[in-house]
Amino acid sequence: MSARESSMHVGTITVLVALLVIPLAILGLLTFNTASAEQTVAQKHADTTAERYELETCGQAFVAGVDDTLARVRSAGGQDQAGVAAVERDLQKIAGTAAAAAGGDVEVNVDAEPTGTGASAVFSTSDGQQLSIEISVTSAADYTVDAWTTSTAREPAPGDTLWTEGS
Repeated sequence: MSARESSMHVGTITVLVALLVIPLAILGLLTFNTASAEQTVAQKHADTTAERYELETCGQAFVAGVDDTLARVRSAGGQDQAGVAAVERDLQKIAGTAAAAAGGDVEVNVDAEPTGTGASAVFSTSDGQQLSIEISVTSAADYTVDAWTTSTAREPAPGDTLWTEGS
């Protein structure tokens, strides 16, 4: 069979290969772009989780500080308002120690205030993660945790773009 009698010509094969290569190249670019976006989302989730754990550590240190203060009041035989007064007196020291309990690269700010019957504290990170705690002191110089709430209050940052043109 000669080259002229062949039912498939070199031009036809070239067109078929081109029609296969172009969609495959487009799918490859889309896959790369999607993987990049998923990596960005995964990193943001990891950062948020790390911050949340640091806030939890600070909150636990805060409650432990209140517990230590009240244990000293109980061992001295104090009751009624003695526990509230001791927590109010030591509140800023307790809050500072609790904020220092954060490790790693996370900076935690704390705003602690006496409530008249105990204390409240709000621990926050620069990324907008917050942990709010409210503690009530009982007449037996003991305490109850009335609130332990986590939240996020943040505005999208300029670097929060998942899809960029040309990626």
